[in-house]
Amino acid sequence: MTADLPVVAVRAMANSVLRHLDKAAADLSAPGPEALSLSVWDLHMACEKVMKAYLNQQGIPYEQTHNLRDLVATSPKTHDWSAVKTVLGHFPSEQRVMKWRYQEGGVPSLNDLWRFYDVALEVCSIYAARMSRRFLLDNFSVQIRRPPWLESD
Repeated sequence: MTADLPVVAVRAMANSVLRHLDKAAADLSAPGPEALSLSVWDLHMACEKVMKAYLNQQGIPYEQTHNLRDLVATSPKTHDWSAVKTVLGHFPSEQRVMKWRYQEGGVPSLNDLWRFYDVALEVCSIYAARMSRRFLLDNFSVQIRRPPWLESD
């Protein structure tokens, strides 16, 4: 992630978001209910980590919670979070995710799981896009030349 995150632990947390999404996709395509149940946990963790990284970058304290809806409520009012709130309406609560993680209460359907994956991508995309970034180019040079068809003989 290219976000400007000076705290090493927060940067490490943010850098693991893609790994959670990758693992969820692999689990969604793996056979067996165990993998399917764990995929929801990874999707939840991807959302939670990107939200917490954003809040940390903004200097906003947050409670140690797995509740994504509470984290959205903690997000600054300088942005419109209605899209996140809407898509999270299609995502299971943290209690439900925990039950699935521990193989309790059955397994979500494949249709539900892919919908959860879409929700996680949307949430991660919105939060990541709102993070500030800083790019540093050391020892960088550019040489601009006229194209050959514009050079005079």
